[in-house]
Amino acid sequence: MLVGTTSIEKSELLSDALNHRGITHEVLNAKQHAREADIITSAGEKGRVTIATNMAGRGTDIKLAEGVTVAGGLHVIGTERHEARRIDNQLRGRSGRQGDPGSSRFYLCLEDELMKRFAGPRVASMLQKLGLKDGQPIEHKWVSRSVERAQKKVEERNFEIRKRLLEYDEVMNEQRTLIYDYRQQILRGEGLRELVMKMVSGAVDRIVDTYCAEGIPPSEWELDEVREWYQRKTGVDNLEVPPPPEPPNDVMADGMAQLYDDRAETHGPEFTEAISRMVLLNAFDTKWKEHLHNMDALKSGIGLRAYANEDPKVAYKREGYSLYEEMLRSIEEEVCDYIFRIEPAAADELEARDVWGGGVAQHEEFQSGRDDMEQAAFASQSQEAPKPFKREEPKVGRNDPCPCGSGRKYKKCHGQG
Repeated sequence: MLVGTTSIEKSELLSDALNHRGITHEVLNAKQHAREADIITSAGEKGRVTIATNMAGRGTDIKLAEGVTVAGGLHVIGTERHEARRIDNQLRGRSGRQGDPGSSRFYLCLEDELMKRFAGPRVASMLQKLGLKDGQPIEHKWVSRSVERAQKKVEERNFEIRKRLLEYDEVMNEQRTLIYDYRQQILRGEGLRELVMKMVSGAVDRIVDTYCAEGIPPSEWELDEVREWYQRKTGVDNLEVPPPPEPPNDVMADGMAQLYDDRAETHGPEFTEAISRMVLLNAFDTKWKEHLHNMDALKSGIGLRAYANEDPKVAYKREGYSLYEEMLRSIEEEVCDYIFRIEPAAADELEARDVWGGGVAQHEEFQSGRDDMEQAAFASQSQEAPKPFKREEPKVGRNDPCPCGSGRKYKKCHGQG
């Protein structure tokens, strides 16, 4: 006999009840890993009772022992219905396998979680009207159909939950694919200059749109702010921008591209590629981790948008895309901050001795004093051990006569104080 339960807790409660009645049984609930194979092997023996959770319904083949087939095979008892019909069918399918006989029976109670959720008070009041008493069995197709409808509702609800999670994850998967494509390109070292220039152009277009927007009259363009930004990114303070109304985008982007090529010619292409790879990887990795944290925070509270009659999924996709664009903008700014400012270390700096690498500092003015202390310590250790102190005259007790001859006690005479 195989008794199926819906949880580990309920399997242990049922096991305690059988122990109280003196019924020998085994429990298969994922807590006895070492004995699982032995429990499953002996579950098909005659007179054997096995209590199991739904883990016994997934691919568990219980072989019947000799004499069990004649007695009717394995009998499966379900203590309650699961939320999914699939799990019930898996448990029911442990009996009658491969042509062997078997049977199954499920028991329901109005206090089961499934019945409480979908058919609690309404069914209980109807049963009272029909005059049915507690403990009286009810066997009717209507009951089975009601339970199946309840299970179907739960399955639909769980399906919607999984579907919603997949739709949320789809947003992150698209963004993750784009970022990982960038990383693979950087790691392979393909088109590093083009990628850097793409980041630079994005930052240039954004700063020009801020201070020289199309809606602003050319006479009000803040070209000084543009020159300051260019100097802060590149260190070049002599940028010559074209007079309005021609925008300075092309001049700034061309100047940065020329500066990148000049650095490659000065320091060598290998150094420039190594710096480009390091700056790009650091920018993408750092900003991507921050973006993941921001997306988790957005996802945790996006469900509240439903109270404002707004679809949370639409809001999540829209704001997630905004956060992604903000991340790309921050990557472009960080690349511009470092790509033109990093310089190779000078030769004398590379050859300089590391003061923290184990060097010993010596002070000649204190060396002579230290030598004297070491010699004194050595001399004191080489001398003979000190002898114990001995009195030349016996000690005078407090109540003894004073040695001065006054006739008074020592404590009243010279022993005072």
